[in-house]
Amino acid sequence: MLSIETLYFSSTISRVTILLIFGVLLISQRNARYLWHWSVALLSSGLGTALTFYYGNKSNSSPLLSLIVTSLFLTSLVTSWSGLRLFYGRSVPIVWLALLPLLPSALYTFAVYVGVTIKVTLPFIYLISAAISALALYEILLSANRRIFSQYLVAMAFAGYIVILGISAVLILAGMLMANAYDSSIVSMAFDHMASILVYFGYIAMTGERAALDLQRLAETDPLTALGNRRGGRRILERIHADANREECYSLLIGDIDHFKQVNDTLGHETGDAVLTLLSRRLTSAIRKHDSALRWGGEEFLIVLPDTDINEAERLAERLRTKVAGEPFMIGQLQLNVTLSIGIATYRVGDSTFENTLLRGDQALYCAKLAGRNRSSRQLEAPS
Repeated sequence: MLSIETLYFSSTISRVTILLIFGVLLISQRNARYLWHWSVALLSSGLGTALTFYYGNKSNSSPLLSLIVTSLFLTSLVTSWSGLRLFYGRSVPIVWLALLPLLPSALYTFAVYVGVTIKVTLPFIYLISAAISALALYEILLSANRRIFSQYLVAMAFAGYIVILGISAVLILAGMLMANAYDSSIVSMAFDHMASILVYFGYIAMTGERAALDLQRLAETDPLTALGNRRGGRRILERIHADANREECYSLLIGDIDHFKQVNDTLGHETGDAVLTLLSRRLTSAIRKHDSALRWGGEEFLIVLPDTDINEAERLAERLRTKVAGEPFMIGQLQLNVTLSIGIATYRVGDSTFENTLLRGDQALYCAKLAGRNRSSRQLEAPS
């Protein structure tokens, strides 16, 4: 049977091992502030566990040791929470970072010093810890990036902390659990051991998933315009075409800058690049939230319109065309009039791949060019 000493010892060893892994990550990602916060969290919990293991019940009799141990465990939870905020790109209020661990620790230590029984003080610390764990869980649930799957394992661990700490506090207050921070519950200690491993390995996995997603984003983004490129566009088109096979319509707009070669030949490629960048901004400001604007190649742009029929696509195409032509492009002191020709196509039942729809869009774009440019043209209607 497991002893509490064995659990404390193995918990300390596992935290030291994970801290070494964090050290390797920090060497390669020094600017990742969230890794520094999570490393502090891991180091604090490891030191707190080690002190509890080596000094045992003395932590209940020494106010100074109580302050240190309690502060370390609360600091671990607080820096876990702050690290999550930084990971998700949110700011960390420095005042809260200092007050959350220090104020409850000071109150707990003062209560021990004046003789308040541990049956009251220990549930107080448990409930404070549960509240901070709830803050960490809340940060994860707020995440807009649903593609980081390891964050949900971390969320499960924090949810478990909230439940175990809350139940333990209630049972101690009700007299159904011994109020002893060292050996009152082997089950609770075993859970803490497993949950902490899940949390910290979850942090490592989240870091890896973030890095992989960033690489994918870079590979699928045009560096000049910051729009999706052909690689990313194909992935979007494959997904939306699969949805269309389940009776959800989509449309495509293929836009080409009129006389763009003349811009490059007469004004230089730097001016041409500026035109492409400014055009991409106008396109993204004019499309809907669920639409996708892509640089399909050279001076050609592709707009993907989910759940859009041919008539609505035509209205959107005209809005984009007039948005581009309606105001000159300012490039330094130069005012440049830019126009766009647009081909419009909609998915048809029987299209085996998105290339079928794309081909009709190319044909419609060719018609728009032949008709004089600076206009939109829709696909030929299907034969009856």
